[in-house]
Amino acid sequence: MTQTQSGAATTALCEAYGIALPYITMSSYLFPTASLERLQAIDLLNAILFYIDDSYDRNQHRVPIHLPSPATYAHCVGLFVDGMLPTDGHHLYPIWYEAYRQFRDLSTRDYRQRLAESLITHLQATQIPNRTFLQTTTTTDMYIATRLHDSGMYPTMILIEFALGQSVSRAVYTHPAMQRATELTALIGALLNDLFSYEKEVLHLDSRFNLVRILMDAEQLSFEQAVHRAVTMINQWIAKFETLAQPSVWFQGVQHAQANQYINALRQQIAAAWHWQLATNRYRSPNSPFPMLRNMLIDP
Repeated sequence: MTQTQSGAATTALCEAYGIALPYITMSSYLFPTASLERLQAIDLLNAILFYIDDSYDRNQHRVPIHLPSPATYAHCVGLFVDGMLPTDGHHLYPIWYEAYRQFRDLSTRDYRQRLAESLITHLQATQIPNRTFLQTTTTTDMYIATRLHDSGMYPTMILIEFALGQSVSRAVYTHPAMQRATELTALIGALLNDLFSYEKEVLHLDSRFNLVRILMDAEQLSFEQAVHRAVTMINQWIAKFETLAQPSVWFQGVQHAQANQYINALRQQIAAAWHWQLATNRYRSPNSPFPMLRNMLIDP
């Protein structure tokens, strides 16, 4: 019921502000215990990011009209922190103000600033053009380093605190082991998406910004070999995450409880990366190279 209520509210807002209907079910997979009020705020922020991703995709053959400048994105994110509307009147500003309004009473300015810094890094990564990865010198490691931030996984993980309704101590989320667990979660979520989006990105748009395509080009692998390699990498990261995810070794008392909640939330993000992408038609097509994605869902 919470997912349905939040989805209906977010859909109405997106239609009112003139942005494309978002894939609003994802947030409830990522944050299954969030309250309705907090889930609605997260839904809206994710809807905005999906809209930006779909409208200003680096893989489009022609540069989208009215492509936002880095300054525009900076204004959007600054607006999210303080609610101060810029004077240049970009059409993205009103929906970002609505996100600010929904987050304002449920979070501190310091928290929104930390989330904003991660959002800027994400938006900057999305502006790296597709032609950058056409070069024969592009390596798998170079691609992954960009994809980590382009994917939006880091802002999503900062949303864990907001979804839980409680802050996580800086000592917890900056601990080296926790940072590595966070990085592994980002790797898993980002690169798993590359498998699901391969048809859309590579076969339809001839993009090189996809792990499978990078593996095929940089390491001279067949499609089947590249998929196997990608799956093997993801499974290895999952195994490393589970080996590392031992908060009782790192912290005691209150910090241990926070770390345990955070690790469990990261685990939910990993599960969501698989289950939500199977539960949406966003990555399905009768012509998908993956048989399990060829049937469209009637009521995703």
